[in-house]
Amino acid sequence: MSLLGNRGFLLLDKKRVYKAFDPRSFTWRLGTMRYFAISAKGPSSANGIVDPYDPSLEWKPWYVDVTRRMLASLRDVQAMAVMQRQMGRFKVKDFKEEAFQIYRQVNEAFAAGNKKLLFQFTTPLAFKDFCIALDNRPPLERHVWKLGKLFESEIVRTRVFRWRSGNKKDICAQITLRFHLSRALGVYNSKGERILGDADKMEPITEHIVFQRSLYLLEDFSWKYVGRIQVTRE
Repeated sequence: MSLLGNRGFLLLDKKRVYKAFDPRSFTWRLGTMRYFAISAKGPSSANGIVDPYDPSLEWKPWYVDVTRRMLASLRDVQAMAVMQRQMGRFKVKDFKEEAFQIYRQVNEAFAAGNKKLLFQFTTPLAFKDFCIALDNRPPLERHVWKLGKLFESEIVRTRVFRWRSGNKKDICAQITLRFHLSRALGVYNSKGERILGDADKMEPITEHIVFQRSLYLLEDFSWKYVGRIQVTRE
């Protein structure tokens, strides 16, 4: 059996692994798995994303960066095993629905300048960035964001890491979702003149959004919006 699929990923059906995962099958090698899967470091990017997913691999030939693809896929499966161990059975369908609603709430709240809702659905670092952007928004400038149809959502990265609290049990999970959807975005100045986009025109887009939740703190089991991965196509 080949180790590589058509895009160079480990030949492991991630959808099947996420859907029907039995953490007992990993018990005998839990120590090795946790060491490999859990990063001792905190977020590795400016916006708090751990080991950011590289969307460019989606359109590059499968043989490009084969080793990196294989290791990333292995870390995905092992990180999911740690999540299952910490939080019980993980239902992908439920997570996708919750994440999509968070994505919608965050974008609508940012367009409306609603900091209260942003605080509810984002991590502290993401909330800080949103507040800076809102504070720098010109007076009377109006933003309109409308959600169209969700065509597809897919998990493309799963990571677990220790938070910087000094407690080895304080583990967080981050999942990156790729959304294929349509939305309308328009920005208008104080005179009502359109300066960016078009609020009446739905456009298909692809977004890579990262969500985070604690696997240890009992009072915080909700998923939060971490940030968007910027895509630069060469």
